[in-house]
Amino acid sequence: ARGGTIKERAEQGVGPVVAMIDAIEAELKEARDTLAPLAAAVIAENDQADAALNRIYDDVWNDAGRAANDRYLALLFPGGAGYYTDGDTPGQPARMELLAKLFDRKLHPRLTAAQSDAYAVRVRDAASALKADVDAVAAPSANVTLLERVRTALGRNAQFELANLKRSYKIDGMTEAAIHD
Repeated sequence: ARGGTIKERAEQGVGPVVAMIDAIEAELKEARDTLAPLAAAVIAENDQADAALNRIYDDVWNDAGRAANDRYLALLFPGGAGYYTDGDTPGQPARMELLAKLFDRKLHPRLTAAQSDAYAVRVRDAASALKADVDAVAAPSANVTLLERVRTALGRNAQFELANLKRSYKIDGMTEAAIHD
């Protein structure tokens, strides 16, 4: 606002950082806008995969005779369906593939080969849909994370540039009050 040397020093010292901050903020907003619907799709597909796994667990329990203590069911579902449904969503398709492989081995003697194969297909179908959404969100999510880190680094740089600018004003003989004005 004062113009002259004060303005020139401010534009030289802080101007480039401010321009970079504006550019990063715009890019970050665009990246978040891209990520939002993809992240929502992952949440929705994860809910569907969890429901499918819980339903498969119930179906296997019914087909196996609803035993109160079924050691084969415990091998397929250690601790229930929670092992497959709980935890990190990006890792869930891999856990689901492990379950499908257990069904491929036909471990439960009360399940027919056709039933085991059908369960493996159901698990793989749900895992495939979830994996597609997880894969689709990976790059945009990494981009948002990177841009947020860049913004933080730019904030630090801006702080250093402001401190250097203030130091140069003090060298010119300006008082603290005048600098803040």
